Amino acid sequence: MVLIEKEWISFGHKFNHRCGHLEGDPREVSPVFTQFVECAWQLSEQFPCAFQFNERFLLAIHDHVYACQYGNFLGNCQKERQEMRLKERTFSLWPFLLQHQDEFRNPLYRRSAHNGVLRPSTLPLHFKFWCGMYNRYDKGMHPRQSVLDTLLTLTHSQTQEEGTMTELQRVGVEVQDSVQASQFSTHRLAPPWSLWSLALSRCAVMLSRKGPSPNCPHKLVSHDLGPESLGLLEH
Repeated sequence: MVLIEKEWISFGHKFNHRCGHLEGDPREVSPVFTQFVECAWQLSEQFPCAFQFNERFLLAIHDHVYACQYGNFLGNCQKERQEMRLKERTFSLWPFLLQHQDEFRNPLYRRSAHNGVLRPSTLPLHFKFWCGMYNRYDKGMHPRQSVLDTLLTLTHSQTQEEGTMTELQRVGVEVQDSVQASQFSTHRLAPPWSLWSLALSRCAVMLSRKGPSPNCPHKLVSHDLGPESLGLLEH
């Protein structure tokens, strides 16, 4: 991101003319930035452990150059960007990429793998056709070409499966705790006949205080209560 911001945007690459954002001279249109992005991808294929980003990162930047959703790649120079007040009127692409950096991280990256200058092979047999760039919308071809992208997909799937398993374990522990708590409370409860007797005794006490209701067809008398209830009434 620093390289693109410094060497391409600040240096004055004419994105509007080169990418054809506006109607103008067709002779000015040239895929220079696309060639730069592909060179970075070719290097990442020859040195898979030397770059911290992956193929998705390069594709995301390239797509937003032509989508014009963010203001980083609008205008032909810094003077035009300042006159259009792009920093005030548009959003920057870099915070968006930083928020999704887990999707753009290379799982094979090793800081100590390549400390010196990278010296790629320029033999034609070492250059690949970038299917992820030029054939990703072709339904007849499988766009996944990079091994890094495959590893990243597998890592993402593994993370999701581990999260699902952790959630299921947590739910299982909660269910087990609730079952144990219900069993403990059941052991502490009194037998059903004692609960029924206690309920009848409370009803009898309330009726004795208020008196029988004339509209009530049933009268609660002492012979309707069991001996246990009568004992509770005496207490």
